Amino acid sequence: MKRILRPLSVCLVILPIMLQAQVNSCTDCNCLLKKAQRLSNAGDFELAINVYAAARGHCPDSSSVEIDEGLIQVFKTIDGLRVSAQKARKEALMSRDSLSHLLAELEDKNRELINSNWKQEQRRVEAEAAKEEIQKQVAKNEAIIKAFYFFEGSLALAFDGSKFGYVNKNGEAIIPYQFTHAEQFERLGYARVVIDDTLFIIDRHGQRTKTENSEVFESPKIGLDLKWTVDFSNTKLQKRWKASDRNARTVVEIVNGSLFSGVFSKLIKSNPVYVLDLANIQLSYLNKRIYYFSGLKVLLLGGNKLSLLNSRIGEFKSLSILDLSNNRISMLPKGFRNLQALEALDLSGNYLNEFPPEILSLKALKSLYLGGNQCVKSKEQRILLENQMQENLPNCKVYFD
Repeated sequence: MKRILRPLSVCLVILPIMLQAQVNSCTDCNCLLKKAQRLSNAGDFELAINVYAAARGHCPDSSSVEIDEGLIQVFKTIDGLRVSAQKARKEALMSRDSLSHLLAELEDKNRELINSNWKQEQRRVEAEAAKEEIQKQVAKNEAIIKAFYFFEGSLALAFDGSKFGYVNKNGEAIIPYQFTHAEQFERLGYARVVIDDTLFIIDRHGQRTKTENSEVFESPKIGLDLKWTVDFSNTKLQKRWKASDRNARTVVEIVNGSLFSGVFSKLIKSNPVYVLDLANIQLSYLNKRIYYFSGLKVLLLGGNKLSLLNSRIGEFKSLSILDLSNNRISMLPKGFRNLQALEALDLSGNYLNEFPPEILSLKALKSLYLGGNQCVKSKEQRILLENQMQENLPNCKVYFD
């Protein structure tokens, strides 16, 4: 401590001596006044005041006014600086208050932002949970949908508790609930339905009307009202045929190869048959008298034991749908080329080792089913056939399953 105080005391002694020396170095009145002015301008007000005080001892009385004015100017400058300092201090205090207020606002906004982010995070978590729940429900619905067979992806059999109908994948009834019994749509585009113990075959539009004497099936796909539907499938004809028992027995005799009776011939002429269902009744051949139904639009022969078809099948000039699936057919007759109105043909589940060239002549064909045949067993065979169909029947879609 002594080491620090000793130099400081020396400086305090020397400083007044140096000041007096500076004053003594300028003994002229004008020199002192100019020096005081310079010190005042430089901001060294204390020294300027001392120089003005020294000037009073060296200047005549006539210069006292100038000295006073110089001193007054120094004090005014000091006072101006004091006012400016006070103003600056006030502004600084105001700025500090504004800054504090701003900081408070920022803190409030920051808290609001944190709360908003928390709420957004909560909403995000809730949205994620809702999304997950929806995905679970969608997966559940898709699993339910997959359990249904949708014909062409749009029609599935449904039951509302009292009646059958057909719905799409959104559960909307496309064909209203009106049937006491119904079956799934076959892939050729028809379904069997029952209303009041009466059997019908409907198309994908489900359009139908009734006449006084018979059922009428309006089919845009076929293009003509089906004024009479005969169903021999599963040998349940007696329950489905509207004629007398005698006529029903006559029809069964036709299937078994017996001759037409005069009664049945008159019945057919007065009530043209457009849909004939002979599916799943173990037929091994078709009696030639079956070609009496020359106006057929739909012929269903699936699930039998047919191995050969008569070339006369080409006499069904108006035939639009032909189901020959799950038989024993290995070739098609030449007369098959004459089925120029045929739009849907099912030959799946037969003994076709080679693709029947007669099919390439069916210019109206839109759907062809060949699954389960040797001619489409390999991938190479399928590619070759698709190329062949694209070249000859570009509007026909081939199914291999």
